[in-house]
Amino acid sequence: MKLYQDDCIIALNENGVFAQHFHLIYPPEMVLKCTNISKAVCTFLDLRISIFRGQFRYTSFDKRKDFSFDIVIKYPDLSGNIPLKPSYGVYTSQLVRYCDINQSSSGFVSDVKDMTSCFLNQNFVSKTIKELYSSFCSKFGVDVASNEVISKVPRSFQ
Repeated sequence: MKLYQDDCIIALNENGVFAQHFHLIYPPEMVLKCTNISKAVCTFLDLRISIFRGQFRYTSFDKRKDFSFDIVIKYPDLSGNIPLKPSYGVYTSQLVRYCDINQSSSGFVSDVKDMTSCFLNQNFVSKTIKELYSSFCSKFGVDVASNEVISKVPRSFQ
């Protein structure tokens, strides 16, 4: 028998109602675990969700950052024999994703800095990355001190 784990999130579970009824949804073989960080903070998929003053707040969450070891390859590495255009497309698609999953500009800026640094360390051309970022900001109307986001990554642009 194979067991599968579902991702589910229960918000505002007053009086443990879900705990009283989850057996009607899931078979007894499936063990459900509460993975809250605190009463008002949890992670779910690639989000960190919190409740502050009665409002939901969210930002990106990458569980790999909590590992006790470095993640060697996170994005495409251009030192291999891979197509360039789709590889650069990964950068743009991640920009869209970070816009979607960050409620604040500071979360977006932090994610873009980390991601850009990874891409530059994996042999992407800094001029092309900068152009993609500028194009993204223009196209989607992103205004989060755009020039500062890219210029503060460890490698300088030529």
